[in-house]
Amino acid sequence: MNTLLKSVAVVALLSVSVFANSAEAQQKIGVVNFQVVFQNLPETQMIESTVQEKMKAQNDELRSLEEQMTKLGEEFQRDQATLSNREKLEIQRKMEVLEATYKLKGQAFNEDAQRYMQQERNQVLAKIAREAEALAKAQGFDVVLDATTVIFAAEAIDLSQQLITKLKAGN
Repeated sequence: MNTLLKSVAVVALLSVSVFANSAEAQQKIGVVNFQVVFQNLPETQMIESTVQEKMKAQNDELRSLEEQMTKLGEEFQRDQATLSNREKLEIQRKMEVLEATYKLKGQAFNEDAQRYMQQERNQVLAKIAREAEALAKAQGFDVVLDATTVIFAAEAIDLSQQLITKLKAGN
């Protein structure tokens, strides 16, 4: 009986010891909704205008091509009855060249605009990540997760609004 009591006491002590260690090992976890933070920053609003400024020359060139195509098409429609077959063929070829050039330059414009847009977004997202890390360290969080990948998080551990305030104040 005495051995049984000793065994129970040892098991109880071990249980308490394990429970205490697991309580000490709890980590402070936070979440940040990067999409919400991104959408609420002034830099995000400026991305589109920055890209438009960078792409102004290409955009102007596309507009010029559109105007040339419209003008040539109108002239062709207006003068078609008086043009010779050779002249009609020349105008049609010019229109085809203009259309092909427009399509090619338009595709390049779209690709460049998307690339610039992505570069600008990545810069803002990198800034958000750096500030989120600094905020989490300052508040003693061990882990911070993206809120969009978390099923549930209490408001007390959501750092999104604090991060928005900090980033806006830093500007």
